[in-house]
Amino acid sequence: EKLGERVVMEVRGPLSLYGTMLGREIDPEEVKKTISLVTRFPEYQFRTTVSPVVREGEPAETSYLTPDEVAETAKLIQELTGSFKQPYVLRTFDQESASDERLKSVGKLTSNDLLRHRSAARKFQVQTEIEKS
Repeated sequence: EKLGERVVMEVRGPLSLYGTMLGREIDPEEVKKTISLVTRFPEYQFRTTVSPVVREGEPAETSYLTPDEVAETAKLIQELTGSFKQPYVLRTFDQESASDERLKSVGKLTSNDLLRHRSAARKFQVQTEIEKS
């Protein structure tokens, strides 16, 4: 309906972690549907903030999304849009904005730390970049 000119979609991570990352269950089909719709806008971008995840287990462990998990996210975008050339940006996590104290306890990532994540994502999204901070 041409009601929007630009959209940025934050793809949190692989579908298997969405509920954990958001703290509530989410219908994976809704995420897939939204990814598919993004490319209909004249200008768009997909992005993933490489953030900590509280992983289940005894005891629960908190660690950042791994390069493999970011690659899985890039692959999801590729499969749903049919393209390896989507604008895809990786961002560092801002610990100070976290409401969950467990996410603040993980060491800070820098743009250089994201080089492995970018390399992994480029297997599925060749235009993956790291956001300049």
